[in-house]
Amino acid sequence: MLIFKLAKRNLWRNKRRTIITMVSIAFGVLLCMFFTGTSDGSYEKLINTAARLGHGHITIMNKNFLRSQDSSYAIPNAVFIEKALSSMKEITFMEKKISGSGMLSSAYDSIAVAFDAVEMDKNQKYSIIKEKITEGSFLTEDKRDVLIGKTLAERLNLQIGSKVVLTVNDRENEITQELFRVRGIYSTGSDLSDGFYAVFHLSKIREVLKYGEEEASIIALYTSHYRDVDKVIKKIKNEHPSFFKGSTQIYPWHEVMEELAQWISVDTGSNYIMQ
Repeated sequence: MLIFKLAKRNLWRNKRRTIITMVSIAFGVLLCMFFTGTSDGSYEKLINTAARLGHGHITIMNKNFLRSQDSSYAIPNAVFIEKALSSMKEITFMEKKISGSGMLSSAYDSIAVAFDAVEMDKNQKYSIIKEKITEGSFLTEDKRDVLIGKTLAERLNLQIGSKVVLTVNDRENEITQELFRVRGIYSTGSDLSDGFYAVFHLSKIREVLKYGEEEASIIALYTSHYRDVDKVIKKIKNEHPSFFKGSTQIYPWHEVMEELAQWISVDTGSNYIMQ
């Protein structure tokens, strides 16, 4: 008790010094809390945007597809898995996709692109591409529709209604080509998305690549918050262990989008040092 009495007496011996010190400490703590909250908010927005542009907060895919991004590696029972997980309240949205790469050609030029083939009705409910369309519209019932970025349209000299040809290797490693028409042009502000990415109908690309009706490249799962990912994955594995005994595996966003995860880790470390 004597120590506390001495400490109290010492604190108020110079009231101005003590008050200035207390205010400085409080201001410093509040400043750190502000920067931490701002950073967390920025990370959440960045992760959610990347998940909506990419493969979700959680991705179910063939483990070989993760390494090679080769569309020949598929989930054989994608429709069954999707139905089995549809009742999980932790999953706010879920969709199947076929992802791959190929050559998109016009009469003007040819450019290598990455693509996603999506379910029109589902994807437009959660797609960030739909929000960014500047010309034309989102996919319609016409299976030959394609959405492309503004930069890609400029490079290939394309407009709404222009014809383009997609050249890809199918599941049997045969080169195949298919004609499409530009339905919409979008602008996300990302050079990668706007210059080298296209969106097609899932059913049409399934035909082009010779996929079965039950197959897909990935199943993208979205959660209410990216911090819930590990908990949700653990629950899925516990309730449906048979889904992941073969080549089909489940991954959190930070394993699928490693570059983004590494950047966030470095930025978090630098913020910690500054604070």
